[in-house]
Amino acid sequence: MRKFFFFLFILNFVSLFAQKATIKGILKDSKTNETLIGVNISVDSITGTTTNEDGSYELSVEPGKYNIVYSYIGYDNITKQVTVKANQTQTIDVSMGEIQSMLDELVVTSSKFERKIGEESVSIDIIKPAALEKQNLNDVKDVLNKSSGVTVVDGQPNIRGGSGYSYGAGSRVLLLLDDLPILQADAGFPSFSGLPVENIGQIEIIKGAASALYGSSAMNGIINIRTAYPTSKPYAKFSVFGTVSDNPNKKDYIFDPTTQTISGKTTVDKKWWELDSITLLSGAGGLFGKDTTIKNNFNKRPYDAGFSFAYREKMGKLDVVAGGMFYKKQGHKWGDNETRGRVTVDLRYRVNDKMSFGVNTNIQAAKSQTFFLWGGEGINKYIPSSVTGIPTESRSFRVSVDPFFRYADTKGNSHKVLGRYIRTAIDNSNSQDNSNNYFYGEYQYQRRIEKWNFTVTTGAVANHVRSSSQLFGDTTHIGTNIAGYFQLDKKFFKILNVTYGFRFESNRLDKQKWETKPVSRVGVSVQAAKYTYVRASFGQGYRFPTIAEKFIKTLLGPGFGIYPNRI
Repeated sequence: MRKFFFFLFILNFVSLFAQKATIKGILKDSKTNETLIGVNISVDSITGTTTNEDGSYELSVEPGKYNIVYSYIGYDNITKQVTVKANQTQTIDVSMGEIQSMLDELVVTSSKFERKIGEESVSIDIIKPAALEKQNLNDVKDVLNKSSGVTVVDGQPNIRGGSGYSYGAGSRVLLLLDDLPILQADAGFPSFSGLPVENIGQIEIIKGAASALYGSSAMNGIINIRTAYPTSKPYAKFSVFGTVSDNPNKKDYIFDPTTQTISGKTTVDKKWWELDSITLLSGAGGLFGKDTTIKNNFNKRPYDAGFSFAYREKMGKLDVVAGGMFYKKQGHKWGDNETRGRVTVDLRYRVNDKMSFGVNTNIQAAKSQTFFLWGGEGINKYIPSSVTGIPTESRSFRVSVDPFFRYADTKGNSHKVLGRYIRTAIDNSNSQDNSNNYFYGEYQYQRRIEKWNFTVTTGAVANHVRSSSQLFGDTTHIGTNIAGYFQLDKKFFKILNVTYGFRFESNRLDKQKWETKPVSRVGVSVQAAKYTYVRASFGQGYRFPTIAEKFIKTLLGPGFGIYPNRI
């Protein structure tokens, strides 16, 4: 009898399974005919999947009528209506075209999931890699300066003038690389030179307070650089770049004395650009006991030159992204030069359409000379001020390792685990060495209920930094941050988007008391016409000081120094 019932159960199960229908196909670029990998495919609110390494997909559904939505960053969404019968296999191949309107572009940074830029309640700019290539830009700072409302002053990004200015210590704009913070751990200073310009897929700029999702460093906005992943065809590129400038205007010598009298003997000075070396004015360099004579680098014309390479390929289920850059600069100021090199390797393994994991690695080494204040007029335009002395020599080494894990099921649930370790070591002359270790971890859970046009995002973040520096009094300082956040996104009547976000964050330096702050943000976006959106948002900004701001203390010259902000 048991065998009989077991047989009926198996027969019924097979019968039910056999009643299902199959929908499959291949997704391609309409212009290049190249297959598209990772396209999101949603069948009403019932199920969904993504295309695999061959650009193909396959879904099993109950018999019936469905709306299938195909969405992919940089491409227009496509909706197909299909009716399938039991045991039927229907093939739907789709060619996707690139987005024609900026308002249809998909962004991730503001809401932590793909969404049309027009539906966001905050102002967002998108910069594509073509903007860098067409203008031969090899530094992210240069392309950011061409974005409306964004300026970069002494390496500090400012958005709509709201960031304030803090030289070398504490950014009010959060710089991200693939959703992870890349600010220098002890000073909160953006490390633009470490960004893989050669493999940028998209830059997203959030203009406005974003502390609710990203913490205190995002008080005035976010700049998120997203890496390009390989497509079905391998990609390789090698670039050489450089510029050459004239030496400073030779007429500048008219501001300088042309004769000098030593021991009663008058001599005629050489024109300054013909000198082999110069000696700074009295008192320069004495503070640090260094030689004040500087070799004349104007025997070489000011120039900068270098090369970069990029390589992206899919090797079965393994995605490989590699790149690097070498750069050398001889500036127009005496003693101003820089040499640096960087290599990046990103690996992602796709277990299946739902699960992937990997690690991204970035290594950079550099040496440079620079000075803080210029001397004055004439020849002194191009030499250090006697107050600050000779240029500071610096050697730096930086390595970051970013492991990650992502999982998304067919019911709208997704899980993401992100990690980052950064080691920075800087050897400076003038008693300004520093080194730090930075650890970052984040877990994010997201639930998308397409039937109700509703998305909830929640997560927990923790990071820890240990910093030792002569700038901080030869003491090891420890900074700790823990936070939890959530954001609700709901769409009403197909035209109204409402967002509410909240973050609870605690910070501590050394053994001081924990400082805890709740911040929130609310935003509304209404689609008034096909390409017309009206939006408004209110967001709280919150910022906790960096180790550098609290403890930095160094002299740049007699009576001239940098001191901590203890207010």
